[in-house]
Amino acid sequence: MISPESRSLEWISQVAKQQGIKDESQNLYVAKSRRNSLFFITDEGARRGAMFYSLTLSCMLNSVDAFEYFTDVIDKLAQMNPKSPIEKYRDLLPDKWTKQN
Repeated sequence: MISPESRSLEWISQVAKQQGIKDESQNLYVAKSRRNSLFFITDEGARRGAMFYSLTLSCMLNSVDAFEYFTDVIDKLAQMNPKSPIEKYRDLLPDKWTKQN
């Protein structure tokens, strides 16, 4: 069975090919994330790390500063009602995100 982490890395590679991304720094980022994932202690930690790497690479693909993105999204999530509609959460992903004023 293919692990979720492997599937997410394959998906990232496919998206990069579709968008014609030839920047080696992004390929290097994927390679480093694979190497670093060897040091996650638990399966749950590896899943969380894969989500973090996936969001960070999505920021790179959408020309979003990852640090600004994460700080803004954490602030927005802290202010949101837990029963908010799913569309509000969808707007927080890097491809639809807009910085809070």
